[in-house]
Amino acid sequence: MTDDPKTVALSYIEACGRRDFDAVVPLLSPDIRFVGPGNTLAGAAPYVAVLRQIGSVWMRSDVKKVFADGPDVCVIYDFVTDTPAGAVPIMEWLRVERGRITSVTLLFDRVAFKPASDEIARRAAR
Repeated sequence: MTDDPKTVALSYIEACGRRDFDAVVPLLSPDIRFVGPGNTLAGAAPYVAVLRQIGSVWMRSDVKKVFADGPDVCVIYDFVTDTPAGAVPIMEWLRVERGRITSVTLLFDRVAFKPASDEIARRAAR
C-alpha cells in the first residue's frame, strides 16, 4: 500500500464508487473522524457501516478535480445515484497520515441529495 495522500484518497473514492467497501477498510485509520452535513462519526467501523448503507444508491463516483497539499487532499466528484437525485456534486477533504485516511470532511447540497436520502431510508427499511 502506498503512503501518497493523493493516491490513497483516489483509491478510497474509487472503491466507494464501486461499492467495494472491503477495499475501503484498509485505507482508513481505525480512529477516523468524519464530519458531514448533519452527521459526525468516530471510528472506522461506524463509518464503513454508513458507507455500506448509502451504497444502496451509489452507482459510481465521477471525479472532477483533485487538489493535494501535503497530507490534505480535496476530491470534488459527482456522487452518481440510481435515484431521482441523479448525480450530486460532492466535496471531500481527506487527511491522510501514514497511508491511511484519518479524517473526512464532507460537503454537499442536502436539498439536491434529499431524493437519494429518501431512497436510502426506503431501501434500509425493507
